[in-house]
Amino acid sequence: MQIEEGIGTILLHGNTFLNSLVYNLKGQFQQKNLLGVLAVLEILKSNGWKIHKSAIRSVLEKIIIKARWQILQQKPLIICDGAHNLAGMQYALAELNNIPAKQQHLILGFTADKEIEKLLQLLPKTAYYYFTNAPQDRALAAKDLQDLASKYALKGATYANVNLALDACRSQAEEEDSIFIGGSLYLLADLEEL
Repeated sequence: MQIEEGIGTILLHGNTFLNSLVYNLKGQFQQKNLLGVLAVLEILKSNGWKIHKSAIRSVLEKIIIKARWQILQQKPLIICDGAHNLAGMQYALAELNNIPAKQQHLILGFTADKEIEKLLQLLPKTAYYYFTNAPQDRALAAKDLQDLASKYALKGATYANVNLALDACRSQAEEEDSIFIGGSLYLLADLEEL
């Protein structure tokens, strides 16, 4: 089972399952998730469930998953993603690194129970960072995140919340830059533009 990127065709066992499909799921990881959903649907159908391709098409054309590689603005490009673990951040950064940008700006906040140092090791040293935290008990304080990040030569400033960080970032970013907001779904839940 595979999705041919950009074409909007889903192949199932080498045969066209759906074509001319318009769907809103962006990012490689969402396509992988979609393949998992389609595999489950195939199993259900093989067990007698009546699931019509038209229903699948309708759902896929309408579905939007907030905070999952969601584009908030084009110039500068602002993307938010709730990647909060090692695998998710690897996917998000691979996507981000494929986007041409004069300068990368990353607005980050994590919960304290994550493998923060492993996540920080993945991040580009050439980006500028805006460290913040979600307003909840599990959040790692922005200053603590900045201190940890400095061990990996990640430079940036701290902000009391994600909205202040985004305001500061917008004032510094140029149209050719990219802005990524992520590290925690809790952080993104506090984002006013979401």
